[in-house]
Parts: sequence; structure tokens; C-alpha cells
Amino acid sequence: MRFGEFLRDKGILDDDDIETILENQNRTNVWFGTLAYILGYLQFEQIGLVLTAQKRTGRLFGEQARELGLITSDQADAVYNLQTAKRVRFGEVAVALNYLNRDQLRAYLEEFAALQTAT
Repeated sequence: MRFGEFLRDKGILDDDDIETILENQNRTNVWFGTLAYILGYLQFEQIGLVLTAQKRTGRLFGEQARELGLITSDQADAVYNLQTAKRVRFGEVAVALNYLNRDQLRAYLEEFAALQTAT
């Protein structure tokens, strides 16, 4: 179960709220291709090649770039690690959009973590 589903099941959020939070989260987080470009691993033309191939295969951007031989596994790992470190979490977006306050987020995360540990 994901944190947003947990909050929906508790009656804190509805499906429209979750969709709004996820849309904002997706707009906020930095795409793999953007980070690979910033780090100098890919050029714009190569990003286009990966995106075109992705439409056919449905693979994740980093996997597709590796398969095409445009980045190495080490470079892909570096981008994934940076992307993970910079990722804005669902709960942080929910607070920013005033669906929750920080105290509520902390309490729900603790409850969610306990539930995850129990299962």
C-alpha cells in the first residue's frame, strides 16, 4: 500500500486530492533525462532518441538509455541516486498544498510505518 492510499482509506484524502498531489509531485521532481543532461551524460539529441524508443518499449528512461548504449550503468546509478536524493515526497507535497500540516504528516507517517512493519 502506498501512503496516499493509506490516507484515502483513513478518509483524510479522496481520489481527486491524491491525483492533485501526484500531479504536483510529478511536476516538482526532476526527470532522469534532465539530470543526465545536467551531469553531462546525455545530449539533447540523445534524450530524444531515448524518448522515441521509450514509446515503443515502455521501459524506464534510464533503462532505455542504457540499452541504447548512451550511458553506462555507473552513470545511470549516479543519476538514479541523485534523483532519489532530490525527490519530493508525497507527504511533503500534501503539506505544501495544505492537505495536511507537518504534525499530521508526522503522525500519519508513523502510523503508516507501523502498519507496513506489521504486515
